[in-house]
Amino acid sequence: MKIHFAIAAALLTACFASSALAQEPEGLPISAQLYTARNAGTLDQQLAVIEQAGIKYVETFRFFGMPEVPVEEMKASLAKHHLKLSGTHIAFSELADNLPHIVEYNKALGNTRLIVPALSAGMVPNDKASWQAMGRVFQIIATTLKPQGMKIGFHNHTVEMEMFDGKTGFEWFAESAPDVILTVDLAWASQGGQDPAALLKRLKGHVWNVHVKDSAPMGMNKDQRGLANLGEGVLKWDQILPAARETGVQWFTLEHDVPKPDALTVLKSANAYLIPRLQKVLGL
Repeated sequence: MKIHFAIAAALLTACFASSALAQEPEGLPISAQLYTARNAGTLDQQLAVIEQAGIKYVETFRFFGMPEVPVEEMKASLAKHHLKLSGTHIAFSELADNLPHIVEYNKALGNTRLIVPALSAGMVPNDKASWQAMGRVFQIIATTLKPQGMKIGFHNHTVEMEMFDGKTGFEWFAESAPDVILTVDLAWASQGGQDPAALLKRLKGHVWNVHVKDSAPMGMNKDQRGLANLGEGVLKWDQILPAARETGVQWFTLEHDVPKPDALTVLKSANAYLIPRLQKVLGL
């Protein structure tokens, strides 16, 4: 696989004025990935679902050619529903093509975290060296963003869990990208053959966020991509949550890719399940 280092080199030419953005949670560090509510209607209706579920923070997303929501409209919608951003998922192609604009847009929203949700099929590494090379590309971008108080991150699916020379591709990537913040999607890690708690411990110091979602027993819930409502699947939360605390995880983002019967029901249930367990783990 060839890595397009020219993209990373071009990003280094971006010049930004130095600034620092604060993005720390008030209360429990629980957010919801807006993708869970994507079928709820308009942006306003989607954000209303997050608010009605009792969640105060949202992780937005933009990929698959989605148009950008005007910044003032986004600010107004977030304020209307008493929500703040914990981060955003943004396609790598958007970062490559529009990095200065993406930075200014997110600064206006008070967001410091730009998370690549997945790599396009042609970019996915297929061996140890390619994962290390991809990590170096992300590290260059991270260095470019650092003066702005901004961070780039990367989120896993199952392909990043493939093993090469005793480690997952995700781990080889992380070793080459010390300033890149990782989101460990716990369900996809499990479906990719990894023990999520053990993986978190191996990635200590790299993971700032986990996507909190559950996996159904193998062969079940095929209409939900094999996922389950939180607490109803096979993931061992009494092991995962302490491991997340011990390894420096800062945010716990609720997500379900195919929520049944609907996003509001699933997010309400997930939030109610997570709150007391997270309070216990954090000693609150």
